[in-house]
Formats: sequence, C-alpha cells, structure tokens
Amino acid sequence: MKSLARRFRTVKQLVSTISRIDEQFDQVKINQGLILALMHERQTTRNLRDYEFKVFSQWGEDGIIQHLCRSVNIKHRTFIEFGVESFF
Repeated sequence: MKSLARRFRTVKQLVSTISRIDEQFDQVKINQGLILALMHERQTTRNLRDYEFKVFSQWGEDGIIQHLCRSVNIKHRTFIEFGVESFF
C-alpha cells in the first residue's frame, strides 16, 4: 500500500510540475507576441500578410488582429473568441 501511495504522490508532483511549465511557456509566448507586435508597429505596408505572426493562433492571425486593433479606430471594443481548442 505504501508503494501505491508513493506512486500517487509522484504522479501528483509530476502533474503539478507540468502545469507550472505550461504556465511559464504561455508567459514566454505572450512576451514573444509583445515583441513581435512592437516590431510590426513600424511597418507601413498595406498588405495584411506582412503583419502576420502567430503566438496562440494557427495561421498568423495574432499579428493581423493586433495590427487591425491598432490601426482601426474602434469606439466600443468587444472581444469574441472563435475556435477555442478542440471542438469536442
């Protein structure tokens, strides 16, 4: 029985460690997005593809959305998320 309890504690510690690493990785990605957004601020091209970068998006829309939010005067800002994680 002690062995089972010890294994359970080990698994619990591993899950906790993985969770912390996942949170830290998300923070690194957010910081990367901030850097990329600052780099794109100086661009003057009219081609939206030139503003693409992906941090959490799949196809580069993070950069495009960042550019549009910065460029378009939006009176009432509302956030809507489409396609979060899996659709199950």
